[in-house]
Amino acid sequence: MNMNATAKSSKKRRAALAAFAALLLSAVLIGWIYLGNTTIGITHYLVSSPDLPADFDHFIIAQVSDLHNDNFGENQKNLITTIEEASPDMIVVTGDLIDSRKPDVETAMDFIRQATEMAPVYYATGNHESRIPEEYGQLESQMIEAGVHVLRNQRVIFEANPSSRSNKSKESEEQLLQIIGLEDPDFNWYLAGEDAGSVIQESLSGLMEENFYTILLSHRPELFQAYSAAGPDLVFTGHAHGGQFRIPFIGGVAAPDQGFFPEYSEGIHQQDSTTLVVSRGLGNSIFPFRVNNPPELVVVTLKKE
Repeated sequence: MNMNATAKSSKKRRAALAAFAALLLSAVLIGWIYLGNTTIGITHYLVSSPDLPADFDHFIIAQVSDLHNDNFGENQKNLITTIEEASPDMIVVTGDLIDSRKPDVETAMDFIRQATEMAPVYYATGNHESRIPEEYGQLESQMIEAGVHVLRNQRVIFEANPSSRSNKSKESEEQLLQIIGLEDPDFNWYLAGEDAGSVIQESLSGLMEENFYTILLSHRPELFQAYSAAGPDLVFTGHAHGGQFRIPFIGGVAAPDQGFFPEYSEGIHQQDSTTLVVSRGLGNSIFPFRVNNPPELVVVTLKKE
């Protein structure tokens, strides 16, 4: 009886230890996923080019993508603080600022109003904006009112340090670059499928002017071949959410419009004279959480080669 009692007691202890270990492991896993979805990481890139105007040497661009109405602290305090630490000269927003499943214009504007106080803000649409025309119409009007440059198949000129001009011609390209924003293909039904790349390439070529260093804002990285064919110098994109779940040494698992193990889920890519930056983004949409894929603020420093 004593041996049986001892064996039963030992089994109970082992079961209790196993249950405790499972509970501890679950708590660690939940904590890891929580921190991995709420802690913003900063990724720094240095992009060099001999074509960059000298006045843009060490110019800093912060990229915000795929916020999807997510909150990072009260009134986006954590996100704003993270951007402030980067001291950007320009902020670019590459789509999906709001989420079509939970549209909240005011949450989006909490970020936008504070961002415009830090630096000039340039914005290109994402596919989620195309799905909610009424809410997006309100958002666009408020962004423009707040001073955001909303670019829907449009081109604008950006001048560095206009107050420092001396005897330079007003048309001098020494202090100028062009910024182009492409409207997301989902705003136009005829851009669906295989024709999207060729139509976008043609549209982009029509917008670009030669002899300017060109920055392109476009939501979709999978159209890199079309962008590269038109020849912009630097392209900012998002949309892929880093592949949502990332496997060490392999990369992202799945991304919209790229399927499983996407080629362009994050990072920096080069083709000919065009550099592509793919942000993992900040928020979530269909999947409510990320794994091994923290929210990302991209910071690019331009360098005169």
